[in-house]
Amino acid sequence: MKKIIFTIFLVLFLAVNPGLVKAADQVTPAAAAGNKSPWQQIADKCPVSEIFGSADKAGSCLAGYAAAIALMPYEAAGEVTDFIETATDKFETIFNLSIEGIIARIVKAVGYIVGFIVAQEMYIVSIVLSPDTFQYATFPAVQVGFYVSLQIANGLLAIGLVILANKFILGIESYGNLQSLSRYLITALLINFSLLMASYLVGISNFLTIAFLNFATMPQTGGTDSYAVRLMATMNQFSEVFSGLIADYGDFSQDIFANIAILLILIVFSLFLIMILGAIIISLLTRVIALWILMMIVPLAIAADTVFGGMNIPGIAGKAGNLFNSWMSDFIKWISFGPIMAGVIWFVFLIMGQESSAFWRR
Repeated sequence: MKKIIFTIFLVLFLAVNPGLVKAADQVTPAAAAGNKSPWQQIADKCPVSEIFGSADKAGSCLAGYAAAIALMPYEAAGEVTDFIETATDKFETIFNLSIEGIIARIVKAVGYIVGFIVAQEMYIVSIVLSPDTFQYATFPAVQVGFYVSLQIANGLLAIGLVILANKFILGIESYGNLQSLSRYLITALLINFSLLMASYLVGISNFLTIAFLNFATMPQTGGTDSYAVRLMATMNQFSEVFSGLIADYGDFSQDIFANIAILLILIVFSLFLIMILGAIIISLLTRVIALWILMMIVPLAIAADTVFGGMNIPGIAGKAGNLFNSWMSDFIKWISFGPIMAGVIWFVFLIMGQESSAFWRR
């Protein structure tokens, strides 16, 4: 087998490097002095017909040909020989692998690849969750959008006050009923301070998110390094634990069909895990964009609820009157999503920290 592999390597060298061999014969110092080039000397000492004599002879000849082709000095032929023999041994080892060995190699490769991908995805998740990555109330687009919405909301309130005044004049509303007027006054105050209040709630959400992320990354470095250093250490541990669990999945010498089934299950599980983490990343990015939009339109939601809530306009009053409730529902959903996801990550890392003493390691 080794002679065959040597022969294949030699044929490949001679097939792909004829121009290199010819150039070597013409530019070597030996050729310039009228002597035989290294290529011609090795050809005289080691004809191609002798390569099939023994494996050791084939290795030496192949090393000599490689050294001559590359214009290497004869002193480097030993290093070339060692390199070729090492490559040949590895090739022969792979060629002689059993089916169980091939499955074992595939499983370990899948484990390392998935561990790396999952670690990078978890790193992106933690970066997106970090409040330092994105601005909210101070983001320029949010500032501009809120200002435009505030002007439109003030216009709606002005229209609503004109309608309310006409109701007083026409006697539809009694002058003693100050409920409607007080509602407009409260709304006027709320819409001007709505961004500040929304920013305060987002700040509470970010504080809880940071707390969970600090709890998740602190055990890796003792909490003395920066967040980026602690996060990188945590991601490395995540990759090592996942790859280790894959490498220890079982005895590859058992039934071949069972091993194939386990390999397929592993691949499916890995794909699902990667897709789930990818969906989480998309959801976290959606959270940021949703909070930006909700903070921009909060004055409109409050003003529309006040102005159109008491009107009996078909097709408008019901939807516009519930606009603030819909806004509040979406806002609570997205500000709570960050701390909940950070808490889940902290719980995962907490379990990973106990992985070495888990029952399957005993």
